[in-house]
Amino acid sequence: MNTAVQIGILGAGAVGHMLAYLLQEFTSYDVQILGREGPRPLKSQIVWGERALDLDIPLRSGACQLLLVALKSYDIKAALREQLPHLAPGTPLVILSNGYIEPEIAELREPFAHLIWRKGIVTKGIKVDAEGRYRMGMQGEVIWGSREDPTAVESGCMRELAAFGWHWSADTCPLRKAKWYYNTVLNTLCAAYRLPRNGDALRLFEADGQALAHEVFTLGCELWPDWKAAEDELWWELRRLIQKTADNENSMARDVRLGRRTEADALSGCLRLSADPARYPLLISFHERVTGKSWAL
Repeated sequence: MNTAVQIGILGAGAVGHMLAYLLQEFTSYDVQILGREGPRPLKSQIVWGERALDLDIPLRSGACQLLLVALKSYDIKAALREQLPHLAPGTPLVILSNGYIEPEIAELREPFAHLIWRKGIVTKGIKVDAEGRYRMGMQGEVIWGSREDPTAVESGCMRELAAFGWHWSADTCPLRKAKWYYNTVLNTLCAAYRLPRNGDALRLFEADGQALAHEVFTLGCELWPDWKAAEDELWWELRRLIQKTADNENSMARDVRLGRRTEADALSGCLRLSADPARYPLLISFHERVTGKSWAL
């Protein structure tokens, strides 16, 4: 095994566990887990299909040659402020977090322009089951990239994990925008109505769902004036996605039920960036129901 090259993972939640397991078990790289206080060990159990598998990553220090960021949107800015000074120039930094996170990272790009900034998406499903184990789905992808060529360690990751849906994309922007749209519509619906499963949202689609989706698409076009997506195609792809993941627990609805902070500010909360939020009355109403706060506050 190549012990000289380390891949860091910032964030040890569900997605961080999935990334760590695949990298640890199926690549030649060492994995370093990073928390708010720096490197940390990680020991837990992953359920994959019908098998329960142990994940045991020791404490590793030293520089990582690639950093994957798997944090909730509201933790990104503070965590990156702590970790970026420790990265060597030329290190790829891949942000795999959900939502419209550009405001959170924009002010960090200039002082850390010596790093290689990437954005990507994760569509692999992983959730915590009733026994506290991380249950990982068999399908889905991990995608990032840019029009530049990948670094050697990035190419190595993609090559060694290609069978598990890891891909390089020269343009991840359309993928990230579409994922923001899917997450904003589906998670907002489920969280507002306290629907435990993704599939429960389908019964709302002929009423609130379609109207909400139109407002979300319109807001997306305001956020990204160069977005060239077709609204009808996104709408039908969203329905297919919900049908495909119908039995999955909705994470935002779970967070609301448990009284935990949600990622609503990076989804429906993007209203704050609109030139005219009054254009989105349904989205405002749903955002208020998810967060429990008046939009006027």
